[in-house]
Amino acid sequence: MKKFLQNYSLYALVLFIALMLGNDKVSAANSTNWENFRQALTPRAYNKLVVLRDGVPQDSITNPVTVQAIAQALNTATTTPATQSWTVGTNTWYLGNCGNSVEFGIG
Repeated sequence: MKKFLQNYSLYALVLFIALMLGNDKVSAANSTNWENFRQALTPRAYNKLVVLRDGVPQDSITNPVTVQAIAQALNTATTTPATQSWTVGTNTWYLGNCGNSVEFGIG
């Protein structure tokens, strides 16, 4: 049994799902879910970030250092004017302000 436990890995999953259509205003429920998601990103050994569109992976980051930096930035971000970005491959992942909340996107 001891050998089994040494080879066993436990993965933690923190997930945010919301329906967002173009430039539509974000619903109150999605806004609350987004804030709850950001607060759930407590320091952990995150190792992958995946963005899905219609259930299909659009892009991902697999560098644990970058993923943990993004998770920490999302968790601690405020709505004061501040933008952070991370370039991975040909994409820039960014964190900025959007109204009364924090926006995260890929550009």
